[in-house]
Amino acid sequence: MTAQRLQILFGKYLSETLSADEYQEFVLLMDNQENQSIIIKLIEDEFGKLTYEKLNLQNGTGYNPDDFFNKIMAEVSVSDTVISDTNASFRLKRFIKYAIAAILIFVFSATIILKLATKNENANEVAAHRPQATNNLPSAGNAPVLTLANGKQIVLNNTSGNIVAQRGNIQLVGNNGTRNISSDSASEALLTTGSANLYTMILPDGSKVWLNAMSSIKFPTIFTGKERVISISGEAYFEVAKDRLHPFIVNMNGTSVKVLGTHFNINAYKNRVATTLLEGSVEVSSGTHHMLIKPGETANAGNDIISVDIADIHKIMAWKNEEFYFDNDTLEEIMDEISKWYDVDIIYEGKHDNNILFAGSISRRVNLSDALKMIRIVCHVDYEINGRKIIIKK
Repeated sequence: MTAQRLQILFGKYLSETLSADEYQEFVLLMDNQENQSIIIKLIEDEFGKLTYEKLNLQNGTGYNPDDFFNKIMAEVSVSDTVISDTNASFRLKRFIKYAIAAILIFVFSATIILKLATKNENANEVAAHRPQATNNLPSAGNAPVLTLANGKQIVLNNTSGNIVAQRGNIQLVGNNGTRNISSDSASEALLTTGSANLYTMILPDGSKVWLNAMSSIKFPTIFTGKERVISISGEAYFEVAKDRLHPFIVNMNGTSVKVLGTHFNINAYKNRVATTLLEGSVEVSSGTHHMLIKPGETANAGNDIISVDIADIHKIMAWKNEEFYFDNDTLEEIMDEISKWYDVDIIYEGKHDNNILFAGSISRRVNLSDALKMIRIVCHVDYEINGRKIIIKK
């Protein structure tokens, strides 16, 4: 009975036909935590009415991201009416707006990805749709670059294959077969990724590495000696081949991570180095300090100090799954992720309250303008694009 009554009141709320008594009844039902799942379902159903037929997205006809965005915003604006200034009224408005915003992010991202999938006939064509800065932003030099020991640089195509270092050789292995890039034995090479770009490679011992955007890894074409030593900048995820006789060591920003065989992520974009363990055991060293961490923990190292926190694995590994994932993040933290991925500078105009936290997720496959539109809704800010600068306004 409650669900049916809520459905009636919700319909009147959207059409702005609630009487004063009905509004107070709606507020009381909203204040009951047991009813909020019903409200969210009603909102989801409302967004379900934005079918592909209504948005002219079928058969590749009439697709325009701005039109799609404006039509959804029209739906949001319907629920943005304040009937009174009571505290209960504010709570009602705030809950519905944030619920709609959360659903909006899912709907908007899923629609864009689905559009790409239906517009292209095979997976290779879909993968070729890498994020690009739009609104006449200059294109970023986002292709991965391999620098050999002799200084020669090779620009790689992110969709053509992966780097494999094996027995002193560096090979590019892809759908079109294997191509030898270098055959210098016991030499070092540097792999660098640009903006909006991920890359995977296999080290000489069989260990797998995923590089995030704006990152690099320096590695030997063959491991010699008692240790397997590499260095990185930026962010990387490792699945290290087990070899108890030859520890695997990662160096970055004055911090080192020592492992025998395990799965872990390292974020070294800034002076702080965050090492998150998913499987196995690692030892993190910074200056004179050393600490072992367990799966599910993150060690934060820097300035000869190491602290350990419980890890949010989903959030930390979202980049590897081509996703932005925010959970209790400030506007500046969100825009920092946008800056790194799309290689843009963020400028803030006016003051922004960093005590306000946001949550949501965005596919990294969407272009910059679509990502900014989602952030505008959730974070209640406006923006201006000026070259490779994004100006955030209140």
